[in-house]
Amino acid sequence: IIKDYLLYLIEEKKLAAGTINQVFNALRFLYVELYKMPYIIGKLPRPMKEKKLPDVLNEEEVVRIFRAVHNLKHQTMLMLAYASGLRVSELVRIRIEDIDGSRGLIHIRNAKGKKDRFTVFPESLRGQLIAYWKKYKLGTSGWLFQGDTNDKHLAARSIQAVLTRAIQASGITKRVSMHTLRHSFATH
Repeated sequence: IIKDYLLYLIEEKKLAAGTINQVFNALRFLYVELYKMPYIIGKLPRPMKEKKLPDVLNEEEVVRIFRAVHNLKHQTMLMLAYASGLRVSELVRIRIEDIDGSRGLIHIRNAKGKKDRFTVFPESLRGQLIAYWKKYKLGTSGWLFQGDTNDKHLAARSIQAVLTRAIQASGITKRVSMHTLRHSFATH
């Protein structure tokens, strides 16, 4: 009867593989841990999760996004995210002292997995970053992208909203997120 139920979930309800595996694990817990019975459905194959390739923008679409943003700070953020392959959480936490222009590197602190790493700082962005630095009168230390006050960095949600508006203004119909810029960087 358990096998029939799992087939019903797959074929009739058309549930995702992850959901089916969750039900599978719950049934296993019920029988093995609570009922102290041998696991009678252990030999049933589990559905595999689909492995989809991420959406990637072409270079012309990336340029259209940048041109749709007229605020220097927002444009610099999007350009840096793309050109350095940054996650949005890494982007908003960059400090001025983390940029090593002479070596062409950005020190990313406390990245995913609580690890530090380095990424590229492209020479092509030097002029953009200097213009941004001068306009906002940034010093030699502190958050590169400050929030409401100098002691706080910009919220990740803020730049995601900027990207959403830029996508609409540029006429791009693909589903695009900040992480799409990271995938596009890796592809290009």
